[in-house]
Amino acid sequence: MGDTLTSKGDIPVSALSGLPFILPSAPNGLRNALDAVARHDKLTVTPVIEADSLPLFKSLAEQERLYSVLPLHAVWTEIEEGRLQAAKIADPRLQRSITMAMSKSKGPARAVQVASAAIRSIVQELGDRGMWHSTALELKTN
Repeated sequence: MGDTLTSKGDIPVSALSGLPFILPSAPNGLRNALDAVARHDKLTVTPVIEADSLPLFKSLAEQERLYSVLPLHAVWTEIEEGRLQAAKIADPRLQRSITMAMSKSKGPARAVQVASAAIRSIVQELGDRGMWHSTALELKTN
């Protein structure tokens, strides 16, 4: 808490260059996206530590003042408790897409319909809470 960089709310990717990071080891979707943006913008984003444990990420970010790039939902509780602080990477924005598809050849089974409705509800609820930006797209077939 009290970090001037993350207190601004939104930060450009260029502000990440040279920071002490704890990042997931490759291959990792978020790490791949960050590395691609860093290469494109000719930035130095080198982790001090590579790990694959979310509790370790959060603990080291809090105790050792390391930076990380994680989805907001991964640190939501710690932010609400005031233990961690976060900023959105805004220029360019890192984003991930989640897709759900069903067969066109036959209608979904009742279990698939129930699970699909639950997933849509959860995504909408988390989006409404501000945990992530969600856009539910419905594709209708004739």
